[in-house]
Amino acid sequence: MSGMKKTPRADASAGTMGLFAAAVVLFAGLIAGGQANAGEAGAATWRVGEIQGEARIRTAAGPWRMLGQGDVIDPNSEIETSATGRIRLASRRGSIIVLPESRFGFRALPGQPGIMPGIIHRTGKLQFGIATTPATPLRIKTPFLMAAIADATFTITVKQNKVALYVAKGAARVMSVLTGEEAMLQPHQLAWVSAPNGGQLKTIMMRPRTAPRVGGKLQARLAISQPTG
Repeated sequence: MSGMKKTPRADASAGTMGLFAAAVVLFAGLIAGGQANAGEAGAATWRVGEIQGEARIRTAAGPWRMLGQGDVIDPNSEIETSATGRIRLASRRGSIIVLPESRFGFRALPGQPGIMPGIIHRTGKLQFGIATTPATPLRIKTPFLMAAIADATFTITVKQNKVALYVAKGAARVMSVLTGEEAMLQPHQLAWVSAPNGGQLKTIMMRPRTAPRVGGKLQARLAISQPTG
């Protein structure tokens, strides 16, 4: 399609490669991170700031329970929203808006209380506003896309066979889990991976007015929203 391109594997600078290399190490054991002061533990703690409809949470393999406003999120837990559920999680390092019919989990590294837990995003749509550093980026894993992100505003949409990540502000280092293709996204860029299309990582620059809205649909011309043939 017009404006789309494959992303080469070896065109990133040494600095951006360093950021993404950290994410690869992290997800080799699910989560890995740098050192942090114990006094910063509160900065990595997520709490339910707002909630609409229904959402539930479970810790490790424990039972599901309903999530309520003000609840503190365990760093090794999973959250799921109903068809009408919508929540906003907040910490001193940013916020996450969880839209209806979404499911994701946090995974923390034992002994690293100041490191923001990594995220395993299984389905649905999440919007992030993150204020971290390249030394301690937020790491995200989806079925088809991995990302390492520091100090950015972005949205991730996970569907049955497709994943898309849109950067509104800042930058994000992404990689296709299926092909190993990598890219550094800048503001107003969108990257997506479609399993039926071989898992190729594709990117496109979007005008701000056509960028996907939180809770809205991606543009029909994008592969993430097109039916597969």
